[in-house]
Amino acid sequence: MKQTKAYLLPLFYLLFFFSTSNTFAQFSTQFTNGYYTLGLNGGWSYQSSDVRANLNGFGLGLTLGRSLYHQPGSPVSFDLRGRFLYARQYGLDPTRSYDIGSNTALNGTQTLDYTQYPSDLNEPQGFVFQNHRTDVGELSLEAVLTANRLREQTGILASIYGGVGLDWYRTRIDQSDNLGQAYYKGYSDLGPETSKGAALKSLRNEVLDGIYETNADDFENYGKLGIMPSLGIELGYYLTPTFALTAGHRLTFAGTDLLDGQQWADNQNDLYHYTSLGLQWNISTGKSHTKGTKPGITLMEPDRNPSYTSDPNAFLRARIQHVNSSADVTLRLNGQPVNFTFNDE
Repeated sequence: MKQTKAYLLPLFYLLFFFSTSNTFAQFSTQFTNGYYTLGLNGGWSYQSSDVRANLNGFGLGLTLGRSLYHQPGSPVSFDLRGRFLYARQYGLDPTRSYDIGSNTALNGTQTLDYTQYPSDLNEPQGFVFQNHRTDVGELSLEAVLTANRLREQTGILASIYGGVGLDWYRTRIDQSDNLGQAYYKGYSDLGPETSKGAALKSLRNEVLDGIYETNADDFENYGKLGIMPSLGIELGYYLTPTFALTAGHRLTFAGTDLLDGQQWADNQNDLYHYTSLGLQWNISTGKSHTKGTKPGITLMEPDRNPSYTSDPNAFLRARIQHVNSSADVTLRLNGQPVNFTFNDE
């Protein structure tokens, strides 16, 4: 039966909030049209497929992006980025799989034949305990939509993205020992009455040797290529105006039921997941919305500069040009910061 339950790791993420206004004032001025992003990430990779996912998969990735749309104060920004990802996923099922009659890796077409067990084991029908190791290498292009105003005002990074990639993948299975002998006896000892927990423990520690020596059904040594779309979410926090810690989850639609090496249990295509932590740098191209233009301040009320008053509640209104947002403005009275109202219209 297709494994449809998503094993989503909670994305626990520690957000540091800085109280000084100078820290946040820089976010709105550092992000300019044409900036680049460079990201490094690593984490856990696994499948939603016919074979139960193991917890020991992993992934490593690199991203390089460029801003295509960004305006200070705008709700969102838009980037285009490329991704290289290498991932390895493992699977091991604790229940007997009898759907092997058409599986060329297990029905005798190659070397191993699990369709008939030795007569002394009294197994009327052939079966295996499905397992796999899948290696994936991907080059993809992604469109990234980021909550820009949130990032400018707080340093919190929140993005969603979608893309399409060219994926190389190869799946191998562990169905024989180091002498090339099938696991007939070890499998037969794990009867239908054996609990899943006990079966997994026995398979890992006693039966299987952990060497994935056999190409899975319909695979050769050189693997396969496929076009695979993906969707993802990314959260993070900028520790400096140009450096962020990130956490994310990415789902890739394989477009094949063979990613786990088993296609005969049902006709649903497999998915693979990548949950990661990462580092991201923003690299400026040197362009700036305010480069070469100093802020201009025109006193509107009172209309004289300098102006003197004995009123402790005097009202001051001014027009300031060439600033991006209120984060770029500081009002001080006798050297101390004073609250003010900013209208960007």
